[in-house]
Amino acid sequence: MEGRELYTKLKDAYSNKNLNHITGKLIDLYKSKNYCQIRTISNRISKFVPIDDDSDNKRFSKLIMLYHPDKGEIYRKAIDSVFKEGNFTELESFSHVNLIGNNIPPHQIEQLRNKDILVMF
Repeated sequence: MEGRELYTKLKDAYSNKNLNHITGKLIDLYKSKNYCQIRTISNRISKFVPIDDDSDNKRFSKLIMLYHPDKGEIYRKAIDSVFKEGNFTELESFSHVNLIGNNIPPHQIEQLRNKDILVMF
């Protein structure tokens, strides 16, 4: 994926609307005691963001803090800055959000599922 394409996808992924969607789904998982799915999500994104806790409550808490809509503006500014610097390796470090959201093009969903790195809400 080219830098401009990744940048655009990340800006969309870190929109307040998408972050609200993600946190809402995380809260739904927690309320329904679907801790297995919460562990799966934290394990998948741990390649980008370490979540080393064994406690489901702490994993949930870290995920909520990570994807809370209040952090959206901070993420978007950081993505802008990294993109302007041309640091595409750093830009890719934000892509963990794409492993758990609904913002993945349909043709890539099956590929990612086959690689065991996708959780769809």
